[in-house]
Amino acid sequence: MYPSIRKVFDLLEAMLKVATISCMAAMVVTLILQVVLRYFFSSALAAGWEIARLSFVASLLLGIGLATRRGMHAQIEIFDVLLKNTFRRPILIVREILIIVLFVVVIDKSLLLYEIASDEMLTSFDISKNVFYGVQILASVMVCVFCFERILNAMLGVDLANDTIAGEVGDDLDESVAIKPDANKCKAEV
Repeated sequence: MYPSIRKVFDLLEAMLKVATISCMAAMVVTLILQVVLRYFFSSALAAGWEIARLSFVASLLLGIGLATRRGMHAQIEIFDVLLKNTFRRPILIVREILIIVLFVVVIDKSLLLYEIASDEMLTSFDISKNVFYGVQILASVMVCVFCFERILNAMLGVDLANDTIAGEVGDDLDESVAIKPDANKCKAEV
């Protein structure tokens, strides 16, 4: 892929990573503070559980985008194993298009719920409950963007595992160099 486009996707991934780590850190700090305050002072933060819950949900949803960028999302790899190398790229493109369609539906439903929940407030502090749906929309958009990146890579012939152009070193998996499990390691010890 062209370096300028790659830099844009790398920047998006870096921002997503910082947001995810920040949410996880906020959750951990809030929960530790809650436990310490309850254990030592028999008191707790008024909004502690809601901050932890919001941070947990946000980190989970934002992590979906990171997993998509790295190709770590759940997928059925039976097609990759059974089909010849010539069919792998079209299957990958169709799979990524289906993921984009799914997440466009998620975005549509999240927008509807975002509007419905705009009047409802969290109990401990004055933040609307639609924050959860806003994070869901952001995460779904990031998944679509990174799926689009994978489609571009496949169309341009970039090997996702090695960042090489098709036909160069690291091209599609060759059966002669496929990693095979070591028979000695697989035997059960008696």
